[in-house]
Amino acid sequence: MFNHPHPFRARLEAALENAYAHFRADYPAWQDTLWDRHFLKAHLLPELQQGLEHGQVLSAPRIARLWAEHLGLSPELQRRWRRELELMAANFLCHLEHARPPLPRSPVSV
Repeated sequence: MFNHPHPFRARLEAALENAYAHFRADYPAWQDTLWDRHFLKAHLLPELQQGLEHGQVLSAPRIARLWAEHLGLSPELQRRWRRELELMAANFLCHLEHARPPLPRSPVSV
């Protein structure tokens, strides 16, 4: 899915791909909603990597907001869909938690 020479990032990308495969099975109807590999690579991966490098984990609400911003949803639509988007993001996080690589012991450079 991704192509990058840094080992931690490569493991993180593999974990995202694994989580995405399980997520697609749980939410087949959402496959056409741009919760896709582009979103994962361009939007979620940088946030996730930065958070992990600082010992933080992204929350479901933050991931839901990232995706809503990626789609360009209006604040009204974000409010209307908030619960469902956050549940979907929480599901993705559960899959990611099982597949996520361990944190590096030393600072990571990308």
